[in-house]
Amino acid sequence: MHENPSAPRVSPSGSCPVCDCTASVPKFTVPDFLHGVPGEYSYVTCRRCKTVYQDPRVISADLLLCYPDAYFTHSPSPELTSAPTPCSGWRGQLRNSILIHADTAERNCTSPVMKGAGRLLARIGPIRRRARFGLIDPLGRRQGESRCLDLGAGNGMTLRYLSLLGWQATGVEIDPVAAEQAHHVSGCDVRAGSLFDAGFRSGVFNMIHVSHVIEHLPDLKQTLGLCFDLLAPGGRLVVIYPNPNSLLVKRIDRFAVTWDPPRHLVIPPADSLRSLLGDIGFDRILFETSARFAVPYRAVSRRYRRGIVAKGFEARAQMSDHLFSLFETLCVMAGFAVGEEVIIVAHKR
Repeated sequence: MHENPSAPRVSPSGSCPVCDCTASVPKFTVPDFLHGVPGEYSYVTCRRCKTVYQDPRVISADLLLCYPDAYFTHSPSPELTSAPTPCSGWRGQLRNSILIHADTAERNCTSPVMKGAGRLLARIGPIRRRARFGLIDPLGRRQGESRCLDLGAGNGMTLRYLSLLGWQATGVEIDPVAAEQAHHVSGCDVRAGSLFDAGFRSGVFNMIHVSHVIEHLPDLKQTLGLCFDLLAPGGRLVVIYPNPNSLLVKRIDRFAVTWDPPRHLVIPPADSLRSLLGDIGFDRILFETSARFAVPYRAVSRRYRRGIVAKGFEARAQMSDHLFSLFETLCVMAGFAVGEEVIIVAHKR
């Protein structure tokens, strides 16, 4: 990592990272709005599968130049040091009861009153996610499941919460500084480097979580193929990434935080990624979009449009941002795939 990084080198991509099509349409050329990494970066749209990808692309040897010291993986979250445990007081008992009914994992029984309350509250999505420390439903631990992998562990927040849910959680983080940070705050095994160098056995994980990682990968197909190999039969892959067809993209286009040049190399539409996962061998591939980050995404994107380098995702939200988020949420609830994030869950037979 570098406080004032030099411009990373780029080379032609040649073809779409998802479908290998060599035909593309220029989309835009933009600077790094978030951290001001030198240079301008061009993106194109694949004519066949509509994936947006960087072309020319930052070469693998210079990828770390795209992540200066201010990048979020170096910033510990204060809430990590004070996160509650599943069995502390009546709140912990209630959380435990909700998770019994939501995820059916093996847990200690609670009183009849807590059982009834847990059964009722487990049916309410926001309360169910709050019981999982904010984690979405596919990350809950089911009966008979034990091991999970967090690919791109970041600052360790997700690993910490997965561990609190009873997972035997392991992380992989390409940045060695971030990997050490993630280990410190989560207490979990975090391996520095790429997934290919981590040394895991085939079929060892019941769940692999890949959140806001695939868009950074120079080897998308190979990584997803390895994830398939590392999952046990019946295991699932949970992929979360920016939606190239979000409402924010439709409104703000190249200024949307979705693109995050030069760090984001490839952003496929949900249908294109589902097709790729099917080709790899995954089954029961489900997807949805989420508007949970619509407020901060729009607030930061407004700064980009005004020519302000954001230096992080901190920006004061305005009433218009909240109204935008409300509208996007209603659109998602109505079945339109315009949320800021794509969430895909793919299973291995």
